[in-house]
Parts: sequence; C-alpha cells; structure tokens
Amino acid sequence: MAPYGLLLPRPLAMGWSGYAAFLTLSGPGRAQRRAAPIADGGGALGPTVRTRPKSPSPADHVPAPEAGIPAFGLFLLASITDALDGWTARHLGCANNVGVFLDPMADKIFANVLLIWLACHHPDWIPLWAVLLLLVRAFAVQGFCSMAPCLGEVIGTGTMNKWKLVFQLVTVGIALGGLAWQASAFILQPLTRLALALALFTGLWSMLTLFRDNRDLWMREPAPMEKR
Repeated sequence: MAPYGLLLPRPLAMGWSGYAAFLTLSGPGRAQRRAAPIADGGGALGPTVRTRPKSPSPADHVPAPEAGIPAFGLFLLASITDALDGWTARHLGCANNVGVFLDPMADKIFANVLLIWLACHHPDWIPLWAVLLLLVRAFAVQGFCSMAPCLGEVIGTGTMNKWKLVFQLVTVGIALGGLAWQASAFILQPLTRLALALALFTGLWSMLTLFRDNRDLWMREPAPMEKR
C-alpha cells in the first residue's frame, strides 16, 4: 500500500519509461526504407529509372543504443520509486485508499504493457505466447477475487503473486538492458527467458493455490444484491 503523495512521481517516471521504450523499440524498427534505383528499357530519352523500397535488414530492427540507454534508465527510476513508496507507506503508516487502489493498478500496467510491447516487437527475446498466458492468468485471478465479495469473502493473492510481479519486472529490465547494449545480448537473452519462466511458474502456481484454498466459494450461493 502506497501513500498518495509518493505515488505521483512514479506514474510520471513510468510514463517516460514507456515513452522511451516506445522510441527504443519502434523507432529503429520502423526506419524509413531507402529506395534502390531500378533501370528499365526506357524510351527515346534514355533508360527510365524507377525506385523500389529496400527490404528491411536485421540492422533495421536493432534499437539504437542512444535510445535504449535512456529507456533502461527510466525503467530503473520507475522501479526504484515503486519500491520507495511501498517502503515509506509501511514504515510511516501513511497508506490510504487512493494508494491502495493506484499501487497495484500501476504495477500491473507498468509490467504488462512493457511486456506486451517487447513481445510484439522482439519475440526472440520475449515470446508472445508467454505474455498472453500471463494476461489470461491475471484476468482469471482478478475475476475470482472480484467474485469473492459477492459471496461475503475478501481474499488476497498471496506472496507468490508478488514474486510473479518481481520476475515480470526483472524480465523487462533485462530485456531493455540487452536491447540497449547489444554486445551483452548473448548473456542477457537467456537470462530474460529464465526470468520469464520464473514469472510464469510463480504466476500459475499462485493462481492454482488461490483456487485450491478457496474452492468452497464455487459452491456458495451469491449474497443478495442489497448486501453486496
């Protein structure tokens, strides 16, 4: 739970981090294709020169280091402020309902949006199927937790769910670092896959544990509408 005041710098840093990642991942990959001249038979005035778009090369999809380093730095800034506001809220007792609502929402947006973007533009680093599986798991858990109050219960997601978020952020951070410093890609790419595998494991395990520990909720009658 985070205080409202300390949450303000974090969305700003998260927004800039996402924008910098957008520039990093989409700018070089969508570089304008240079035209290559083609000569045909032509007419009386000589050969006619036409142009055709040049096929994209692998180099066109490599993020420029000057764009990747700021994206990685801003990602670190957003992650540090995330940890700082939670620590401050716990130790100073300044949590409130606004922070309780915004903190997990900001975490989910921060981790999932960047994972989706990376998976769409760099599937060799983060496979799209793994990100979609994480999203399906998130929808299932959120739906189950939203159903519980209708049955007179309030349930939490547990420690493993927090570890899932940590591994998601580690996955994004390693991938951004590897895309910013291509020379280290041979080390950071396998580490990205390992962190993503840990995020999948902890996420699916926490979901199954949540369903198992609260399996009696499936059999209960919903509470009357006026009591919800």
